[in-house]
Amino acid sequence: MRRYMVKFEYQGRTVYGIFDSFSDEAKTAQRKGLAIVDDAVLPIRHEVEESRLVDVPTGQFVKLEGKQGFGFDDEYHRYVQAEFEKAQALSDSLPDGVVKGKLFGVGVADGTAWYIVTKVHKKSCKVEWRGFCLDRYVDRWLGYGRTVPISDIAPYVRRAEALGRLFG
Repeated sequence: MRRYMVKFEYQGRTVYGIFDSFSDEAKTAQRKGLAIVDDAVLPIRHEVEESRLVDVPTGQFVKLEGKQGFGFDDEYHRYVQAEFEKAQALSDSLPDGVVKGKLFGVGVADGTAWYIVTKVHKKSCKVEWRGFCLDRYVDRWLGYGRTVPISDIAPYVRRAEALGRLFG
């Protein structure tokens, strides 16, 4: 069986992620009995003892409740969906504009790369990627996160707010 979606226990909680078997970092880690796991939602990588990993089987492809459309009904994707819904609820509860906690999407290929505003300064803001898209798309310009002028992010946030009012 080829590994893909995995989980492991860390400090009393379950961490979900994607098993990396291709990168040089992963190949080096495997020689030491370790695995590199990309976090399911956050832009971080975990180095984990391979023996601690549990494979998460892929579920049926179904229509999902809420804003995410279609997806797989399995433990991993239910976790990602729940995290998306929490981020969306927080974003919806915030005042309009570019503020910490705002969730927005950037169209990429045939899906969306999701980002959250994590810090706001006078003229710039820091945004960070979130793995809410089934294909884990990343925008080429924003990458996994960067600091950018507020004026560059404001249109994305305004669009997300308008869509939320229309379809929320």
